[in-house]
Amino acid sequence: MTDVPTPPPGRVTIERYGDARIVSLHGDHDVASEPLVRDLLAEARGAGGLVFVDLTAATFIDSTIAVSLFEAYLADRPPRLRFAIPAGTPPRVIFDRIAGATGLPIYESLEDALADRAVG
Repeated sequence: MTDVPTPPPGRVTIERYGDARIVSLHGDHDVASEPLVRDLLAEARGAGGLVFVDLTAATFIDSTIAVSLFEAYLADRPPRLRFAIPAGTPPRVIFDRIAGATGLPIYESLEDALADRAVG
């Protein structure tokens, strides 16, 4: 019998970018990391300004994480969240299924997302 290695837990960081915040997910994320993701998103949103969610280093997110991110986007009026999720990655596939036709601001890179500084 071969042991299947357990993937390392994901890491979530938050950093300031001018008057905005960047919340970055690294590695794998599922229901276990959802409370941390939700808390850091709330902190970032509470600071005012735009919030950039960087999933370029996320190797996996489950529907719990995707729904949590989507709900944070819907909670703001006008919407202040921007998402960096490269095409063809597992996080982008699940995001496209959950929020595909909603007009969610998704960019291929963090740099592209940061270039969109307009609110609304």
